[in-house]
Amino acid sequence: VQPEVLFYRSLLQVILEEKFPSTPPVEFQVGRLRKPVGSFREYLQWATKKLKLNLVLIDDEIEAYLTRFGDDKRRNLYAFFQLRLLLASLVEHIILLD
Repeated sequence: VQPEVLFYRSLLQVILEEKFPSTPPVEFQVGRLRKPVGSFREYLQWATKKLKLNLVLIDDEIEAYLTRFGDDKRRNLYAFFQLRLLLASLVEHIILLD
């Protein structure tokens, strides 16, 4: 999975929870991308089409979300996934040794 897509999916989840507060988060299962996307706007268009949602955000709103959840949050997310990947094999070995 591309690291940028992980950030895009997380940001999409925040937007969906803010724009559709009454819908349970489980309803927002996007799935995997078939081809790489270049920008968050492209990812947002693909995801809303796949989820069959009527969600229109202007460029200023998208920029506000990208600024709000900018580089600090992105680095934290990447660090979390790297740590998760590192620990996965360790936990698997511990389980197998048990």
